[in-house]
Amino acid sequence: MKRAKNETVVRAYSIPLQADSVILKFIKEYHKLARKALQEILSGERFTKVERKQLRNKLLKDWSYANHYVDSAINQMLGLVKSYRRKLKRGKKVQKPKLKKKFVYVKSTLFTLKGSNA
Repeated sequence: MKRAKNETVVRAYSIPLQADSVILKFIKEYHKLARKALQEILSGERFTKVERKQLRNKLLKDWSYANHYVDSAINQMLGLVKSYRRKLKRGKKVQKPKLKKKFVYVKSTLFTLKGSNA
C-alpha cells in the first residue's frame, strides 16, 4: 500500500514493567490528574483556549512532576470528550467517558532504556 507524502505512521507499544514504588506513585498521580481534567472538560459546553490555559494552571498547582504530563493529560481527555460528543451528535448510544485503567503516555524522546545506545 502506497502512503501519501504527508502521512505519518504512529506506533504505540505497551511495555510491561516491574515498577518500583516511585513509578507506581507517579502513575497513580497521573491517573488522578487525568480524571480531574476529564471532569473539568465534561462540565463545560465548550472548551476554549482560555479555559484550557486556566485548567492547565489549576492542574499545575498540585503537580510535582514535569509540566508536559499535564499538557498530555489535557490533550488525551480532550480527545476522549470530542469523540464522545461527536457520537452523541450522530445519535449513537454512548456512555460518558470514564477512566478505569491507569496509564501514562510517554513520548519516546523523553526517556531512554538502560543499556541502549540512544
